Amino acid sequence: MPEDYRVIIAPQLLEQLEEFGIVEQARSAIRGAMADPEKAGKQLTGSLYPYRRLRMGRYRIIYRVASDANPPEARFLYCGLRKQGSRKDVYERLFRALRRGDL
Repeated sequence: MPEDYRVIIAPQLLEQLEEFGIVEQARSAIRGAMADPEKAGKQLTGSLYPYRRLRMGRYRIIYRVASDANPPEARFLYCGLRKQGSRKDVYERLFRALRRGDL
């Protein structure tokens, strides 16, 4: 049985969801992920490890699980469009935001 996780949603993520017009879909996806956040989304690799992603069509919601926190946390941080090969791709933008220290 998974533990109860505290949900933390970054203000930047809320702005992005409103901008994309997917607040309700994201709310539903996040609720579904909270059943077991360590298994709900796909684990990212390389320089984006230990982040995870939820897939919502062409959109990705990026989050991180902190199981060692008390209580355990699921921090939902970032959202963007998947555009493979583009500088505007969600993973490229996430990598740049992390490198700048924005997240």
